[in-house]
Amino acid sequence: MLILFIFLFVLILLNPSIAKESFTFSSTLWFNSLVPVLFPSLLFIDLLMNDRSLTLLSNYLYKPFKYIFNINYPKSVILIILSVICGVPSNVKAVTTAIKNNEISNTEGNNIILAYSNMSLAYLIYVFNLFNISFFLYLIISFLLSSLIFYMINSKENNLYYDNEFEHTTIINTIFNSITKNIQILLTILGIITIFNILINLFFYNGFILYPYFEILGGINYIKEKSLSFIFVIFAAGFLGLSVHMQILYIKSDLPYIKFLIIRFIYSI
Repeated sequence: MLILFIFLFVLILLNPSIAKESFTFSSTLWFNSLVPVLFPSLLFIDLLMNDRSLTLLSNYLYKPFKYIFNINYPKSVILIILSVICGVPSNVKAVTTAIKNNEISNTEGNNIILAYSNMSLAYLIYVFNLFNISFFLYLIISFLLSSLIFYMINSKENNLYYDNEFEHTTIINTIFNSITKNIQILLTILGIITIFNILINLFFYNGFILYPYFEILGGINYIKEKSLSFIFVIFAAGFLGLSVHMQILYIKSDLPYIKFLIIRFIYSI
């Protein structure tokens, strides 16, 4: 692995123009497409996860969700809803927060990430309108598939020892803490996107039909520029791209990645 990293580092040093072009492209894409959607989502999730009224809503909806979705903890109600609305990696941040607060088990948290990791509603609407594809049909099918996968992989647990109450902080502290942590997450995501775009430009400079499977933001633009079939958009939306996989693992490092990868392949076909 070390030899591979050294080899890639040397390639980047030998091709500074490609590295510069990739960084400029990635930064523009990150700033224009990702930050306006992801940063508010991350801040919104931090505020919600610190809100006591959310606990009441979770408890109220727990019983119907338990029988329909096979959940074991009231907090999973909100996590599933947030996953559908905010998408990745915001949902991963919400799940890790719930696990840290001892509101759900690590196993159920991982299963929510495995089953309900999809693009955010806002970005899905943007992408599907870009290609004139039916957004609602895809959303319904995706949600049903997510729920089926979660129902199958999530086993019953004894939740008698979960903590439904945790130490809440003030809104001001929550906002400032959220800004600090989320800026770090966003910068890390920028680095991951840049690395993938550098590698794609180094090895596939004239075009790469599997581009969206490696880096989805640039891949969507590539599909549009090359006027490829909308099928590629659906495949890419299901798989999410390896760069997004790395973003998820950065936030939730103990996620069973092989299982996650298999599920993403199921989504993409």
